[in-house]
Amino acid sequence: MQNSEEKIEQALDAMDKEDYRTSFEIFQPLAEQGNAKAQFHLGFLYRIGQGVNQDFQKAYHWYSLSAEQGYAEAQYKVGLMHFKGQ
Repeated sequence: MQNSEEKIEQALDAMDKEDYRTSFEIFQPLAEQGNAKAQFHLGFLYRIGQGVNQDFQKAYHWYSLSAEQGYAEAQYKVGLMHFKGQ
């Protein structure tokens, strides 16, 4: 059984190979369990519309949950989405 970090690495490897659907399927349950890094990457997939339909509201939701846990990249993305009116 893989731990969360191993699963995240697997999802990031899939993203590197442009297999966004697999990345999404790995990130989603981790994000729902409260993993800030997975929440950030799930937000990214929703923002760019890879592996899922583009949805700025869902992207903002996942970025916000990650940002609330102190994940700096997510905090930046929340601010950027506000700035861009997304």
